[in-house]
Amino acid sequence: MNLPTLNIANIVNIVNTVNTVSIVNHGVQRVDVEDFEHLRKDELLIRRLRAWVPIGSPSRPIDLDDLATGFEQVPLRSSSLASTIESIDEEFYHLDLAHETDCYNTLIREGGRPSHPVSLGRDVLEDLGQYREIISYWQSGEYDWQVFQRQMGAWRAFLEFQRKHRDKKGDFPQYARAVRQRLEKYGFTRPFQLDEVLERQDKMTTWIEYLDYEYWRYLKDMAFVKLHQPEYNAAWKKLVDSRVLRPGETEESICNVECIFRGAREEEKAEGAVESAEGTMMWAEEAIANPQCSTLSPQYAERRLAAAQSTLDSAVKSRKLIKRRNALLREFFEKIGESQTVDGIARTGYREVKRNAECRSIILRWIVQQIPLIELELSTAKVAENEANKQDQDGGDRRSKHNGVR
Repeated sequence: MNLPTLNIANIVNIVNTVNTVSIVNHGVQRVDVEDFEHLRKDELLIRRLRAWVPIGSPSRPIDLDDLATGFEQVPLRSSSLASTIESIDEEFYHLDLAHETDCYNTLIREGGRPSHPVSLGRDVLEDLGQYREIISYWQSGEYDWQVFQRQMGAWRAFLEFQRKHRDKKGDFPQYARAVRQRLEKYGFTRPFQLDEVLERQDKMTTWIEYLDYEYWRYLKDMAFVKLHQPEYNAAWKKLVDSRVLRPGETEESICNVECIFRGAREEEKAEGAVESAEGTMMWAEEAIANPQCSTLSPQYAERRLAAAQSTLDSAVKSRKLIKRRNALLREFFEKIGESQTVDGIARTGYREVKRNAECRSIILRWIVQQIPLIELELSTAKVAENEANKQDQDGGDRRSKHNGVR
């Protein structure tokens, strides 16, 4: 069986999702890692892998010699294993936190609102409290605390959307009507007025426009789901009718990387069983063809040959069933699974879009919850501004009186 070539840039994701993985070295040596329950929690391993792969670097095949060299490039600064692990963990944590802080500050500077204070760092996972729901929206996994880069990216996508509808001549009035109608459809009746000149538009209006943007994305996703629902239904029916699903298997349980790797392991094991049975067959046939070179009696050799043939037939049948099951699961997953790029063309996955639409209620609810907080911030800022102006005016009056007395 041809094993898949893994990429350095996504090995961290594989560590988090599969139980066993085979890494090919020059196409001949294979290293099987079985203890993935431990590796999933091995933050040090994941951080060292991340350190070796710069953000944005292109994927390339893993070479075990190269991998070992990469690990050696991350210095170990303590003679004690425990203190070394702690030191490296803290070093990489502070690097990650610095990057998160940059994204957090950029998000605020560009007018967005973060889900929670960046000062909480990874400790936010210890007690999510009021941030539990909104952080879950941005997380890529249960233990993911680095969410501000995604928030910054999402906000920038909205800003680009804003500009696009203002740059096109004559498009803005129609866009502004669509925003108002869409929000009214979902029960948002607060008065607001979009401004074609973004620099003149106030903070609250921009936030309301962001709410509409997320509603627009939701409607777009639901339209995609509705369009492709018949295709999904047909693909699922074909899979069910093929009778390759096992008891208790659902769409959710088969559409993940772990299922794909489990199928690959089963196929590899089935190939090994066939090869082993073929070897036994050859041995039994050799014993019958050359009885003088064998210690087996002819009768026993015949029985061994019959047993070997039966084992081989069973192994071939099992391999065929497993290969058929894997092929059908792959076909289903490719049709309705995650978004992917095929031959340079981006393909949107049904399941991913449906999942995004189902989660959209979280971000929509959070955006609405931010409105009274923004009102309070604007009101507080106005009071502070008025107080500052009053102090300036009082100071000016006192200076005028003082000059008059002279």
